[in-house]
Amino acid sequence: MSWVEFMEVVAGSKAELTLINSLRDLLALKGFDVRVTPIEVVEWSEVACSINGLPCTAQPPIDSGCTTGTLGRDVLLSPTTEDPDNVWVIYSRAARGGYSAVVLYDSYPQVRRRRIVVNEFPSYSLSSKIRAKIPAVHVPASYLNSLRNLGRLDICVETAKRLSTGYILDATLGEEPRVAVVVHHDRWLAGFRDDTIGVLTALKVAEYARGAGVPIRLVSFTAEEYGDPSESSLYWAYGSRRYSERVEDLDLALVIDTAFTEPVEVDAVGLTLSE
Repeated sequence: MSWVEFMEVVAGSKAELTLINSLRDLLALKGFDVRVTPIEVVEWSEVACSINGLPCTAQPPIDSGCTTGTLGRDVLLSPTTEDPDNVWVIYSRAARGGYSAVVLYDSYPQVRRRRIVVNEFPSYSLSSKIRAKIPAVHVPASYLNSLRNLGRLDICVETAKRLSTGYILDATLGEEPRVAVVVHHDRWLAGFRDDTIGVLTALKVAEYARGAGVPIRLVSFTAEEYGDPSESSLYWAYGSRRYSERVEDLDLALVIDTAFTEPVEVDAVGLTLSE
């Protein structure tokens, strides 16, 4: 197991439970009242991934399978876009265009591994289900010459998917805090910007609030990246949607989800009040 795989925290995994227990204990030591709420999630994980013996990275939530095809005719080789989330558009077009597999790479040489949910339906909806029947993998840009020289590719992916339990952490400090700092702790691979920095920022806020005597609420969600048991095409933010169904005592939620492009823009969403 590589260090990156060791750091991956998938909703419903043992790694998530370990992280939640650590966060709960740490915040309790800082004087927070901590509640951990279990919810049912789908856990998806990669077991193995290879192209002609070269290691690759499987894209969630594809199933296990192998395919053989000619690059360009049967297998689409495509860069990710400036907005990596548009990978689902690339995948959808490939699936509808008759390709048997999609191989993705980044134009940035330093991005060697990436996971992005793929779906044959190019929309976010609660009424439609995710469908990802053809393999989708990610490779480093340094592979490109080798793959093009091979021409015919043998792509094999082994994945695991099961119903499991994820956890929402809700920690309060002081009497009836009406402001919350909100993050998600599940992450693909190392998740440095999405959302490890968010979790670390929330912990720094916890230290500040305790020292200043400021009432505060810290919430960390599971299944932001993936994990909705219904597997709707609106797959993201499942944990926060479950939490919002029952929370009633907040005036303001500051959401820190730190995957970004520059320049950084800050959006505020709320009610417009009139006298």
